[in-house]
Amino acid sequence: MNKSIKHFFKLSIIAFLNIIVFSDFAFAWPTNRNEASQFIAVSNTENDNGTTIVTSPDGANWTSQFSGTTLPLNAITVSSAGLFVAGGNGVFATSLDGVNWIPRPSGTLETVRGLAVNGAGVFVAVATTGTILSSTNGTSWTVRRSGTPFTPTLSAVAVNHAGLFVAVGRSGTVLTSPDGISWTSQFSSTDKDLRGITVDENGLFIAGGSNSTFDGPGFFITSSDGITWSWRPMSTTAINGLTVNSAGMFVAVGNSGLILTSSDGINWYEQVSSVNNNLLAATENKNGLFVIVGTAGKILTSHDGVNWVQQPAVTADSLVSVTHY
Repeated sequence: MNKSIKHFFKLSIIAFLNIIVFSDFAFAWPTNRNEASQFIAVSNTENDNGTTIVTSPDGANWTSQFSGTTLPLNAITVSSAGLFVAGGNGVFATSLDGVNWIPRPSGTLETVRGLAVNGAGVFVAVATTGTILSSTNGTSWTVRRSGTPFTPTLSAVAVNHAGLFVAVGRSGTVLTSPDGISWTSQFSSTDKDLRGITVDENGLFIAGGSNSTFDGPGFFITSSDGITWSWRPMSTTAINGLTVNSAGMFVAVGNSGLILTSSDGINWYEQVSSVNNNLLAATENKNGLFVIVGTAGKILTSHDGVNWVQQPAVTADSLVSVTHY
């Protein structure tokens, strides 16, 4: 089979609803999942017909998929093995292709706000009231101690190549973990709300947020180790999400169509988005294409982070998280 590696398993165990099935089967994965340049985004809008999940092969043409749940989804990530996990209000959803989804109980009533997965396939979800969950299969989740005496909402989490997870949230909360299990509270240099975080190839973490609960002004904090953080004030609206490409270009998005770019995380330049929607999340693929999503189903794409193109909306629901696979 072209560009495929066929894996045969004499014995497999598939666990679903506590049922174990033994079988002989074979399946094939693409040798390079990034060649397809697929994107996937989720919505936090409740929908009786199923919460919106949309996929695209190129950032321009999008297709709605059935999520398997009517509950809001706030975050999505995908492992290197191709396991998709989306999380929301007391629910997870998993998929092996981004199209067919199975809802999973989260084991908590808290609302998942952010997801990340390390190279070993350990998933971490962060949620309201300081809740942290981890999983090795996206199906069974364990609640972890956050390492802080407070219980602020956690908004986002990122992991570097060394496997260090960094979670951020309200009141300047920063938590770190080497394994997704044991967590330590760090001094972030701010007591303001942190909404998004990313990390580059060299391990530079950048988190962004807002000086108020509602809309700014925005700011960044940066760290090369997740422990020592520097404050970077901005005069813009709130920062909602961030991403970085393999060349080290950071893209941050915020309210009222805000797009900022930086090559070092210190000096930021505002770009023209030509939209007034709140922009909520961003990602990029290995081919250098950035994708931004926001309220009212807004989708923007760019090959350089400077020139942005608005794509036709496939949904009127707000898209709150996006990733590539």
